Amino acid sequence: MAIAQNCHQWLTLLVCAALLVLQTKANFYPLIFPEKAKAMGAVCLDGSPPAYHFVEGTVENKDNWLIYMEGGAWCESIEECKLRTLEHKGSSKHMMMNPFFPGDYDFGFYGILNRDPAYNPSEFVNWNLVVIRYCDGSSFTGDVEEPVDNLYFRGKRIFNVITDELLNKGLKNAKQVFLTGGSAGAVSVALHCDRFRKLLPNTRRFKCLMDGGYFIHVKKDNPKQVEGFELTFKNVVSLHNSTGMLPQTCTQKMKDKPYLCMFPQYLMDGMKTPMFILMSSYDKHQINISMHESFVAANRTIREHVQLATPIYEGLKGFRLQLLDALPNKPSVGIFINNCFFHTEIATGYWANPNSQVNNVLDSKAISDWYFYGKEVNLIDKSEFIKDCYTNGYYSS
Repeated sequence: MAIAQNCHQWLTLLVCAALLVLQTKANFYPLIFPEKAKAMGAVCLDGSPPAYHFVEGTVENKDNWLIYMEGGAWCESIEECKLRTLEHKGSSKHMMMNPFFPGDYDFGFYGILNRDPAYNPSEFVNWNLVVIRYCDGSSFTGDVEEPVDNLYFRGKRIFNVITDELLNKGLKNAKQVFLTGGSAGAVSVALHCDRFRKLLPNTRRFKCLMDGGYFIHVKKDNPKQVEGFELTFKNVVSLHNSTGMLPQTCTQKMKDKPYLCMFPQYLMDGMKTPMFILMSSYDKHQINISMHESFVAANRTIREHVQLATPIYEGLKGFRLQLLDALPNKPSVGIFINNCFFHTEIATGYWANPNSQVNNVLDSKAISDWYFYGKEVNLIDKSEFIKDCYTNGYYSS
């Protein structure tokens, strides 16, 4: 109140209002730009430097690191990549740097990234926290030497320069590391998990987690479903020259179609590092790309509380079964699949939310049991109904 009482002029009021907003924002952390980015040619799509956030952990957790790779889909054409340079997914110029004017591009430190135990009950709450911002449009795989139409496809260099700087900041002495990411950031985790692990040969416990990124390669029922992600990944790998950053354990098998190695399901056999898959069988983004009409119908069902048409519902159930069939069967892989009609979980308000639990187990508890205690986790919502995790209700036809 004291701040507001001292604000008299309209400009001052604007600044003061922003200060009040900031006071309620428990998690704001400045951007850090890697010192060697320019020298290494590691830049965002528009040529601006890449960035990350770093929050130091408590003294007793100085050797424990939680790393989160930001998502944000991909750009698969010159036109799409140019559009991304107008906002934070293609330029650090548009990432939130001014704490007085948080806007649409401010990064929210929610869920597992929140430092408040009231919102993040996990053991990771006091670890060193790193958020690697995403501005290359290729899940950190692009490797084109010269700019094209003033666009820089340098995802590989961004990955290298940020990981190198983190190693020098103390990551090289880490005892425990958890590499996580959401959506396209989850695909980044799948692609770079083993590569990251090799940088830390002395780390006692290194594991990875994909949140909302287990996009499947649909092979049947509807050619349009197949076309969705397959065409996207094919275009991304071609435009960004990404093949060299795809795991060789996969590309050696997919010689004719290396872009299929962007699908996490094809990476799992060759992956050595333990991985946790957190996914909804009715993931909104996956359904929107592969079954857009069904996405629109399901969205309306939950928004307006109306029934789904039977053909739409049957198609969604079939898609769910394809996802379940594509899951790996490895003891080192943790699996948590709910039916919530949403996209990503750990860095949102759904984290540790009772409405999104499976078999009465919270995601935070399942992940903790798997990461710290080596328990096998294979939790799948056996119901075939779509779940509205806002109201904790299920929907069918």
